[in-house]
Amino acid sequence: MSEPNNHRLYILFMRLLDCQLLNEEKEALRQLFFTHPEILRQYAYFIYFQEAIHGQLTSALQGNDLSDAPETQRELLDMIRQETLACGGPSGKNLLFTGPVESTSRSSLTPQEQERVREVEKRANRQLEAFLEEQRQQRLAWEHIQRDSRRESIDLHAAMERWVRRMSIVIRWTRRAVVAIAALVLCVLTVWGTFQYIYSHRIVAVLDKTSNVQWAISPKVSELCPGPRRLEQGIAQITFKDGAQVLLQAPCEFCLKSSNSMQMFTGSLITHVPPRAHGFVVETPNGRIIDFGTEFGVAVNDITQTEIHIFQGKVGFKSSKKVPRLTQSILEQGDAMQINSEGNIRRDQVINRPHLFIRAFPPNDAWGIPGVRIDLADIVGGGNGFGTGLRYDPTTGQGSLNPMTGRLDDTWRPGNQEYTPAYYHLAPSPQFIPSLNIPYIDGVFIPDAGKAVCIISSEGNVFTECPDTDGMIKWNVNNGWQYATQEIGSLNTRELIDSPGISMHANCGLTFALDPMRHALPGIEISRFTARAGMPVNSIPKLGEIDLWILVDGHVRFHEYNIRTGQMFDIQIPLHVEDRFLSLVVTDSQTEEAEYWSQNDWCHFIRPTLILTQKDRM
Repeated sequence: MSEPNNHRLYILFMRLLDCQLLNEEKEALRQLFFTHPEILRQYAYFIYFQEAIHGQLTSALQGNDLSDAPETQRELLDMIRQETLACGGPSGKNLLFTGPVESTSRSSLTPQEQERVREVEKRANRQLEAFLEEQRQQRLAWEHIQRDSRRESIDLHAAMERWVRRMSIVIRWTRRAVVAIAALVLCVLTVWGTFQYIYSHRIVAVLDKTSNVQWAISPKVSELCPGPRRLEQGIAQITFKDGAQVLLQAPCEFCLKSSNSMQMFTGSLITHVPPRAHGFVVETPNGRIIDFGTEFGVAVNDITQTEIHIFQGKVGFKSSKKVPRLTQSILEQGDAMQINSEGNIRRDQVINRPHLFIRAFPPNDAWGIPGVRIDLADIVGGGNGFGTGLRYDPTTGQGSLNPMTGRLDDTWRPGNQEYTPAYYHLAPSPQFIPSLNIPYIDGVFIPDAGKAVCIISSEGNVFTECPDTDGMIKWNVNNGWQYATQEIGSLNTRELIDSPGISMHANCGLTFALDPMRHALPGIEISRFTARAGMPVNSIPKLGEIDLWILVDGHVRFHEYNIRTGQMFDIQIPLHVEDRFLSLVVTDSQTEEAEYWSQNDWCHFIRPTLILTQKDRM
């Protein structure tokens, strides 16, 4: 730093006196004191002047120590002392600002001035000694603080060590406690898990026999444990440990709960409960069925409607729905009941739907297989499409459907056996007749556009292409071949007798309802209709002649005109999820060659089938 002018020094001295010097200004002034003695001398005069005027030597020295090092500080103070005492003679204010100061001997001073110098010297010495003592005390205090800080840090470290040791003990014991608790919990969970495993893997039922079955997850052994299952195809028979026997029809979702109870989500079952298994429970989405020694059937469809049929004994039913109607009921032999999703109950009689359930294990040659295909001929016999319907018996009329009344087993006998119009039934009007109590049949009708519009379903679908027929019929619609009981000859072949089939005389119409089938077969889709149809044989071949029609929701999907004896056709009609009604129609031919009207006009459908497909496999 270059030597500053007097004005700059005065500013620095004043800032030093007022304790306003910055650190870098302090260091610069200290360097000037050691390198320029005349500046030190000027500062000494400045101090003297301030002492003489204000007596602030001590504050100037105390508040502005220019060095933190004790040796440098003492040296600097000694220099300031000597210079201050040396300049004690003159007292002019301008002395500090007129350039270098020359020493003046005391001998040239008056006695009063010398006395004044001595007083200043004594006061300066006292102030200096007090300042040095104060500096020493501050240094000792600082050293004491540093020693205390070191001692405190050592104590803090020791305290941390003690805390760590204590915490390690706590952690060790906590770890032991946690390990002990974990071991206890693990032991409890192991015991509980073992109990649950044993309980859930106990044998509650045995799979006795099956027919054409396919499971969602096939059981590896015949012994069955509690848990949910899905039978996708076929029929399975299960016997519970307490003795109840259950026949399950696919598609069926259920859960085995105990050795004397189960839960039915969807599907159909029939139970045979011996006396030792009384109290057998079947839970459904609509309620709880408790057996009192019975044979009963339960069907749950995909819209959570439950139907219960009591074949023997009685059961108790408790609804799971809180409705103001009766929620508890006793059903006895012959009773039937339907419970919808809202809990509303409708009572009925088993006789009105006698063949809804498979009550016995079907024969191996049964055409209808649950989850695979539906036998429509079985439905004409009052069955559910899986072998529960009755085959046609010409002596009793069982296994047939009257096309004019829509009733099962409703026989009629013509009054005149000769081939005249009196031998036939002439429908009073071609109206649609609903069949309310026959599963999956919407109704029957007489196709004759010459009398009225031909309505073919309960929803009012119209057969617009219907011809003008003579309106005469000779047979009921039969489950099986019309002439199956006659001797094997020109009218019969083994295929006609043994195969499932539907026999229809001319001028008959039959409509199947597809939606009820879908509801009864949850998880299943109806993909197509198949059959082999035509006029297989005839006693008078030249007389037989028919027209054949297959309609879906009133739209013609298949037709053949002027079919004569020996002509058979393979039919494949795709069905979609929006299709609701399938109609089979046979009319007399529109040619004029038939001598006896509809005398020998008939059609036979061999293996009329609805093909079923799993929804997730389409």
